[in-house]
Amino acid sequence: MYRRRKNFISIIIIITFIIVNNVYIKYINNNEEERIKFVYIDAGYSHSAAVSENGYVWTWGANYNGQLGNGRKEASLLPVQIKSLTKVKMISAGDNHTISLKNDGTVWSWGSNRYGQLGIGSIKDSNKPKKVVGLENTVMVACGNGFSMALKADGSVWSWGYNNAGQLGDASTENKNIPVQVVGINNIKCISAGKNHALALRNDGVLFAWGNNNAGQLGDGTRETSIIPKQVSNFGLEIIKKIAAGSNHSIAITTDGDLWAWGTNKQGNIGDGTTVDKDIPVKSLHTTSAQDNLEATVSFV
Repeated sequence: MYRRRKNFISIIIIITFIIVNNVYIKYINNNEEERIKFVYIDAGYSHSAAVSENGYVWTWGANYNGQLGNGRKEASLLPVQIKSLTKVKMISAGDNHTISLKNDGTVWSWGSNRYGQLGIGSIKDSNKPKKVVGLENTVMVACGNGFSMALKADGSVWSWGYNNAGQLGDASTENKNIPVQVVGINNIKCISAGKNHALALRNDGVLFAWGNNNAGQLGDGTRETSIIPKQVSNFGLEIIKKIAAGSNHSIAITTDGDLWAWGTNKQGNIGDGTTVDKDIPVKSLHTTSAQDNLEATVSFV
């Protein structure tokens, strides 16, 4: 999921879970204290979500579109459990919506549905989890700004929701309220969703990008938006193993441990010592070995 402006309180809460409580929280249930261990977390624009080791989902923060999934619209200052959802192994938080992946390979979503980003065949918001239409054997999910993505076990990529810049990768710019297959790519092993662009990493380490390209975030040497996947340039013989899409920039780690970045650089996003946007990947300075734990979302297993 892309790293937009994050709600500061949500980030502090996440850090507190990890550092102070060792990925645990204390929860009072019928006057009895329970310790809950979390194995997966993600942060949206103004809400956060976590999966506990027993497969339950907990959410907190803003809830004006029902993005907490607890059947209400009021914000929550503390984590609340989505009691109707079980056996979850992965979560992704978008701007104002959330999607989850269950152990059985099905995908469930809730929150804002203005562009069809819930994938339920309508554009009506939902404050409770609903099953995404037609997705089975899913192994990974990701949220962007009003759009969603899923990776199936067969290596195919599916997307739905907002498509103003072709971020669904289906060779159109029409919004979709059910999943459609991204064209022209297969054997994918990892996906990441930016604000209005997307990344997909193939099994052989080749990277593809599509969608908005106003700052060069597709890394193909142009500033032209693409409604179909295009291979990211400039990696030569280096093989990519980790990817992450930001709001309007992208980053990757190669098998050599080098860190590469491209796209908007107004705030030094690229890490190359300049503030000049890059439309092809460049190595970030002073990185001879990037850490292995770069992920599009943060998880603890």
